[in-house]
Amino acid sequence: MMSACKSQFKNSDYIVVYKTLENQIQEPEYLIIKSKPQTFELNIPMLYSSIIGEWFFSKDTIVISPKYTYEYRNNKSSLLEINDKDTSVISIKQRFHVKGDILIDITDYSIVHPLLKKDNYQKKFERIGK
Repeated sequence: MMSACKSQFKNSDYIVVYKTLENQIQEPEYLIIKSKPQTFELNIPMLYSSIIGEWFFSKDTIVISPKYTYEYRNNKSSLLEINDKDTSVISIKQRFHVKGDILIDITDYSIVHPLLKKDNYQKKFERIGK
């Protein structure tokens, strides 16, 4: 039996948009999830970049797997492929627990560096435009 959260992503051709909740200091980030094909874009205005890739479900968790970064700097744009050997915060698979219309970042960032704690980078996204 498919859970309600899985069906909201898989049962139709549409895009679901999420916006970060808590940080009032910087511009919000947007996570755009497309159901067919299962692709995503994570827009990070503070870095003038986006992460583009594929996503899948694992139980009640959506996992995003980055494939490309898009950057705009010094009046130039570039699309760079993420190498499997890259180990940065933006290149690793990120996991989000789905709780209704909220996505809670549960990624273990310590795999990038032992001093990076999950709680320091944990973001929450809220679905917009239902």
